[in-house]
Amino acid sequence: MSVTVSVETLGPCKKLLRIEVAAERVNATFEQITGKFQREAQLPGFRAGKVPRHLVVRNFDARIIEETRRQLSEESFKEATQQERLRVIVTLGSEELSFGRGQAFGYTVTLEHAPEFPLPNYKGLTVRRELATATDADLERATNILRDQRAKYTDVQRPAAAGDVVVVNYCLVSVLLGGFR
Repeated sequence: MSVTVSVETLGPCKKLLRIEVAAERVNATFEQITGKFQREAQLPGFRAGKVPRHLVVRNFDARIIEETRRQLSEESFKEATQQERLRVIVTLGSEELSFGRGQAFGYTVTLEHAPEFPLPNYKGLTVRRELATATDADLERATNILRDQRAKYTDVQRPAAAGDVVVVNYCLVSVLLGGFR
């Protein structure tokens, strides 16, 4: 196994995971990510995907390191939580301890997880199901709500009538009636 995990309990639902990924896996991931960058690299003077490895590392080293760190942390965190059978609710923070080519990747993660408790005997319980019936008033209220939600307003060229929705611009009305007072 290339991931070692130790768990420290900080509270009833809070734990600190110390995760370490073996140096061999770190190197293999660096090689995989570098190969991916080499296949996709485009540098002047070279055809796409034909850039020499040393030029890819020199030009894209920061991105290779970041992508390797991201991939290793995602994979190892998932493995660690599965190995420890943790149902993670939220990660509160993480701290990198060591990372680089040729060395193990170590970091800590503080997280909250779902509480563990014994379930009471729930089989054989009787449950009463209440049936709700819709009244005419309920149907009328629901119909009115849907009607209001789906209403479409159109401009008309006639005087306002009862039941119309009128939009009034107060500034425009005030100017037309003789200016601001």
